[in-house]
Amino acid sequence: MCQRRADLVKVSPQPIVERALQSCVVPLLMRLGLRKLIRTLVLHSVGKATMVISNVPGPQQQRTLCGETL
Repeated sequence: MCQRRADLVKVSPQPIVERALQSCVVPLLMRLGLRKLIRTLVLHSVGKATMVISNVPGPQQQRTLCGETL
């Protein structure tokens, strides 16, 4: 089942469309001060994410997304 879902994501335009919308919409919402709406959008997208485990070291500095520390 996991493999089928991963294969579907690979051929679907949905992730590309979502990223493009977020890159346009999130900065606009930040300027308008609508953090709660941004958080909802980000959480909706995160639910569709996959995880990759690797032995490559992660970032050495703290990262933020929409002003929130990850």
